[in-house]
Amino acid sequence: MTEHRARRYAALKIHERGSKGTDEVNRKLGMYDQIATVESLHPGRKNVRSILGTFLVLGPNGDHWCLVHEPLWESLESFQRASHPNSAKDVLKGLLSALDYLPHDCNVIHAGKCDPNEFVSKRDIS
Repeated sequence: MTEHRARRYAALKIHERGSKGTDEVNRKLGMYDQIATVESLHPGRKNVRSILGTFLVLGPNGDHWCLVHEPLWESLESFQRASHPNSAKDVLKGLLSALDYLPHDCNVIHAGKCDPNEFVSKRDIS
């Protein structure tokens, strides 16, 4: 009997090798842990994605930590199919809601350079 599995996609963020990359991963994992412990009814909560896991890639010139996330969209094509005239407005509203939630409810403030997709979830951003 053949086992059928649903496809599941993940997005990987590969970090710089060495202590700088390890320090950055540890800092981000601390933020994700802090976010995960917050119980909140803030509407921005649903727009913040969590981390699915981590792993280490052993490379010829050093090791790289990888963070595993749910992808924002299954593909660019599926995003385009789901798009409607207000999609950019809806995405921006969801992003601003998440950016309000993080400092006010989680005490997480990102003061350095930031990947805008780092914490944003694809889940119902309207």
